[in-house]
Amino acid sequence: MEAAVNLIEFLNKSGIDDTYTKLQFLIEELIIRIDPISLKKIGEKFIITGQTNLAVDNEVLVEVMPRIVPHSAEAYFGIRGATKIIKGDAGLNTFSFAVELADTKPGEYIINVISYKIEKFWSQVFQVI
Repeated sequence: MEAAVNLIEFLNKSGIDDTYTKLQFLIEELIIRIDPISLKKIGEKFIITGQTNLAVDNEVLVEVMPRIVPHSAEAYFGIRGATKIIKGDAGLNTFSFAVELADTKPGEYIINVISYKIEKFWSQVFQVI
């Protein structure tokens, strides 16, 4: 910190023609929150929503799949797609992803929201009846 103060004082002296811009930024841990998902029915359409401190226009990957993957490929249901982060309020931005539970079976399903940039993911389980 002292080195930065000394550099700024030096650059502020008359006769120094260099310019600088003073910036302030905060480094914080990535947050992705998935809003709770209520009980869903086979064939139902709904939107997964959540909040994050990722910047606007970043993308996250959203996956929805059975919590326990069935042995039969015919019985497998899965959705995967990217969605952009949009401007939120209260210091957090938001994301949303539309899901249609066509061709599902009753059981537990998991939502994974994955950050490309940070290589982290967040999950939530919900029930389909």
